[in-house]
Amino acid sequence: MCGPYNRKGLLCGQCIDGYGPGVTVNDKCVDCSKFSTGSAICLYLLVEFVPVSIFFFLVTIFRLNLTAGPMMGYLLFCQGLSFFIKIFQPTENMSVAESVFQGIFEFWSLNLLTPLIPPFCISDKLTELHITLLDSVSTICLVFLVIIYITAIDLHSRGCKAISLFTKPFSALCKRLNCSREVTSNSVIHTFSTFLFLSSTKTFKTFYVLCQA
Repeated sequence: MCGPYNRKGLLCGQCIDGYGPGVTVNDKCVDCSKFSTGSAICLYLLVEFVPVSIFFFLVTIFRLNLTAGPMMGYLLFCQGLSFFIKIFQPTENMSVAESVFQGIFEFWSLNLLTPLIPPFCISDKLTELHITLLDSVSTICLVFLVIIYITAIDLHSRGCKAISLFTKPFSALCKRLNCSREVTSNSVIHTFSTFLFLSSTKTFKTFYVLCQA
């Protein structure tokens, strides 16, 4: 029974030798010899940090408020379904169409690329608990981005020349795209609340797995 998942043990709780838990939405153990640990870590950071950072800057530049109006109901539905998929739904042998469909819902849980990428192994020494904790990396990344964003706004309001020089290209971009360059307290609150809400599924999943451990 454990064979198709490359697992062993009484309840298939361990990966077989040379295999480790797959990073992404798939819980199947995968071969760790395909990537070196350094390459796998770089790939993971690329998958987690880069899309989230781009998404963050798009939301802040265009002042997207995703927690108001009908969009809120859609996001609640996606968040609930995403949590169900992560905890209860097996993802083995999914077709491309099913992966894309799942990716639409996972996108709003800040899993921007992971549903579309085959599972890969970082190290055969990691456990499912480690992978779950790694899954919250993008949430931690967002916290730092929000802190940097608020700090930059405060320094800019105080006339910091370094911040002014850094934001000058973005101001020119906003002028071309006709997006708002004025930063208000409401826009900061909307940015913070948006990403706090979007990261809730990953946070709940982490606590759920920790409680089960």
